[in-house]
Order: sequence, then C-alpha cells, then structure tokens
Amino acid sequence: DETNHKVSNSKADTLKYEKAKAAHEARLKAIDEKIRDAGKDHAKELQAWEAEIRQKLAGQNPPVFHDLQEISLKASVRDVAFQVGKTGIIQVSGTNPANGMTYELSARARDPGQPVTGLRIDVFNDKRLPRNGPGRAENGNFVLSEVELHVDGRIIGFSRSTADFSQRDWQAGKLVDGKIDAKNGWAISNQMGRPHHATLILKEALKVAPGTTLKVRLIQNYGKQHFLGRFQVRLMTGEETREIVPDTIRDILVLDPGRRNEKQRQLLTDHFLRKVHKPTVALQNERTREAGKAPKAPAATTIRGIKARGRTTRILQRGDFLDPGDEVKASGLTVLPPIQGRAKEGVDRLDLANWLMSAKNPLTPRVLSNHVWEKLFGQGLVGTLNDFGVRGEPPTHPQLLDWLGQEYRRLGWSRKKMIETIVLSSTYRQSSAFNGKLLEIDPENHFLARQNRFRVEAEIVRDLSLSVSGLLSGKIGGPSVFPPMPPEVAALSYANSFKWKTSNGEDRHRRGMYTFFKRTAPHPNLIAFDCPDSNTTNVQRRRSNTPIQALTTLNNNVFTEASQAFGSRILELKASSDLERI
Repeated sequence: DETNHKVSNSKADTLKYEKAKAAHEARLKAIDEKIRDAGKDHAKELQAWEAEIRQKLAGQNPPVFHDLQEISLKASVRDVAFQVGKTGIIQVSGTNPANGMTYELSARARDPGQPVTGLRIDVFNDKRLPRNGPGRAENGNFVLSEVELHVDGRIIGFSRSTADFSQRDWQAGKLVDGKIDAKNGWAISNQMGRPHHATLILKEALKVAPGTTLKVRLIQNYGKQHFLGRFQVRLMTGEETREIVPDTIRDILVLDPGRRNEKQRQLLTDHFLRKVHKPTVALQNERTREAGKAPKAPAATTIRGIKARGRTTRILQRGDFLDPGDEVKASGLTVLPPIQGRAKEGVDRLDLANWLMSAKNPLTPRVLSNHVWEKLFGQGLVGTLNDFGVRGEPPTHPQLLDWLGQEYRRLGWSRKKMIETIVLSSTYRQSSAFNGKLLEIDPENHFLARQNRFRVEAEIVRDLSLSVSGLLSGKIGGPSVFPPMPPEVAALSYANSFKWKTSNGEDRHRRGMYTFFKRTAPHPNLIAFDCPDSNTTNVQRRRSNTPIQALTTLNNNVFTEASQAFGSRILELKASSDLERI
C-alpha cells in the first residue's frame, strides 16, 4: 500500500519535545538518587518495624462487628421514611427522588472493649423493593458515592474500602476517595436481589468512650432513584491480617530471619521502603507525581509517495516459527487462473480484488449463485455453502452451477435479476407433493423432481402471521423498531443497561428485518426459530423443531394479536354463514 498522510508536526515541535523529555528524565533521576540516599541507613528502623509487626501477627486480634444502639436517621430530602429493626437493619420508604440524597445516621456505640478499626455496611434484598433490591432503583441497584464518619464534631478518615462484590467501574474503593460527584461510587449490577457488604478501614484506630454519639453520612449523588433501600451500619474492631501487612509479606515475616532467602529479604526491604519508611515513602510519592507530568510526544511524522516493500514469507516447518523453510510468494490456487500483479514486485490486495471479480475466475459467481439457490430451494446445489474445496460436497448439478455462475455475471451481478431468473423456472414452480416411489429413489430430493418443503426463516415466521391477519406494515426503510418483548429478556443485557421501549402504531407491526437486534438480549421469537446470535459469522442457518416453537406461536404477544386481528377480519367478511367465511 502507499502511504498518503499529511505531515503532522514540524522539526521545531520535535526539538521542543526532546528538550522537555530530557529535563523531565533529569528530574526523575535526581529524585531516584534522593531515594537511594534516604534508604541507605534503614537497617535499625526495619528491624524495629519487623519486631512490631511480628508481635502484632502473633497476638492477632480478628475482626468483630458490633451493632449500634439508639439509632436515628434523617434524609436531605423531605418525606423519606426510615424503619429501624431490633437488630439495627434499616428499611427506607417514602419519597424516592430523581436527584441525589444523603442519609445521616446518628447512634451510640456499645463499649466494644477495644479501639474501633472500621465500619461495615451491609445491604439486604427485600420483596418490598423493586426487583427485591437492595436498592430503590427500578432494577434494584443503588450507588453509594461516599461515606463519612463524624465523632465529636470531627471527620475520621478512612484508608481503604473493600466489598464482596462491585460493579465494573463502580468499585467499593471509591467510597473513601473523597469524590462525591454523580459519576463516582459503589454499585452492584448485575448482582441485585441478593445481600452484599462493604468494609471501610480507618486510617487510625479510634477509641470510642461508652455513650459517644457517632454520625455516619451516606452520600448518594448519582440520583435516578439509585438509593439504599435496606441496609445496616456496624462498627468493626480488630484487624484482618491483610490490614496489617499484605499476605506475601506476612509469609516472610513469620519465617525465622536466618531461613529467608535473598529474594524474600529483598521483598521485605522493598515493602518497608515503599510503604513504611517515611522519608522514602515521601520521595516515592514525589516521584509518582513527577512521572505523571511527562511531556507528550508530538504526532508521529509520516511520509508520502513511498511504496511499502513486500516482506519475505517462508513456510514454517510443522508450524514452528523457529524452523522456517522455503520462501513463498503471494499467489492463487493452482487449479484457478493465476493472479496477475500490476507491478513487477509482486501482487497486493488490489490485485486480489481484481482476480476475485475477473471473468477468468469461475469460483466467485458459482459461490454467490449457490447462496441464492439455497435461499429459494432450502439447500444449495453444493450442500456445503462455505466450502467449495476438496472436503466440501460435490455439486449435484455441476453444469447447472456453471451456467448459473455465467448468468450471474451476465446479469451484471444483480441479485434481484438472478432471483427472478430462478423463480420463473419450471424447476422452482414445481409442486412440493411427492409419492412413495419418489421418496424411495431420492429421499433428500437431490434430483429436484419436486419443490422442497422447508420452514421460512425466523423473521418471516412473524411476518407471515402479521400478513394473514392484515396487521403487517408495508412501509419501507427507516430506523429499527421494537416489537413487543418480555421485559425480563431486556433485563438480561450487560449490567441491565439496555431498555426495550415497545414501538407503537405502525412501527409495532413492521417486517422482521427492521426489528432492533441486541446481541446480549436478542428477541426470543428469533432465537426460538433458529436465528443466529450474530456474535459469529453464519453462512447457513440450521432448522430445528422444538416444543418451544409451538408454544411461542400459541402464547407470544405477536401471535396472539395476529390471531385476534385475523378473527376480526373473518367476522367482518360479508357471507351468509360461518362456513362460507372460513
């Protein structure tokens, strides 16, 4: 191929970038030297920290969760009601606004006997909530933007937050990141209708005197009725091991220092310098900030008028790229006319395209005419539509296939004219009736002594019912439409993010080809009658016969409406008796 792109930057831009890049790298190098200097004399501090952590691990205090007492709540929006159960579980009802809202919970803590290390927020499903909750949104979801803990008029900071499940891009860690905008927070799609929990860890353990009042603010700024519907807030005491140190570091610390290998000693030192040792931690943070200021390179310069050179291609012996064999050149199949290159260097994609449509190449029109034949007769002259090679089926009528290919080309590749040619033939217009002798001689009708019997495609099953009822719209063109579909099917789409809004009026009865196709939630009528799922290429549809197909025509909205309209159409006929109407 020939490149033909505009030069997008100048020499001055490149020199400016190189200068900025060098200065940026010099700053990073200076910070790296400071980090090395700050970490030289750390042995005593590392030894003291190690002893402290080993002592903590030896007397580990496992996490315990404690109920609050004397709970009271208020919302930032009027007419929101809270019902507090005996165990502290809160049920929300009343106003469910479209905009954001905050719940403020005030309570007293029972004396846990040891410092508070975090909060746990549990959310519960309930049949009184949409789709069993635990949120108040239409789909049962919620978005909790941020959580704040207030004690004695001051805000207590959290270090991190985790959950048993988080929606993609709406992780529990966002509960404590300080951002309270509508695009931030913890959510649980597509795991609604079941309980979940989030654990928020305090930066420092909090000593709470008996009777102290705590305030927990649950900020929910996403809006759209995505609010907590049933939940509980509890205090946490104790620590999980991973809250003290990561699991990999814990495994090293429990070993006697003399039994650690070099790799383990290095991992322990790196963790200490990056996460614990204050001088090096501060410098590491400074380096991270500086690394984010890297200058952006200008758009790449391209050139024009240079023809790409063909690469060398070799046969790989037994498919092994480390064992290349003879060099090969791009070419066609030996049983077909050769591909003629426009240049001496070899052939390219345009040469391949010209070869595909060349009058000397019989393969392309044969394949295309066989596709048309299969649509009209239920089976192709070559049964394997996607394989005309040695492993495919041979044509039942090779001379007919040759003639169809030539005719297709002569008709200017017009599919409409090709269809007209076939359907006006005596072969197509035969009856599909057959006798026992014919069935015995040719059970699969390869000789075309009769017309084939086969069910129409999924989209046309519905079209025929609408047509006979008089409901089918003859409108041509326009955007996709949304005929009736059970709401449970649309809810199966990813993250329940897709809403199927049923079309009204004429659009409700448009032809099946106009039905909107959602890959993650295809229309059940199409799937019942073997419509492919569109995730992969499909040359030939399969036909099955299942009870679901019969039940669909008996119970689905489309066929029910068509039946009613057909009944009305019969009753409205002017006739002397029902027999005459029928």
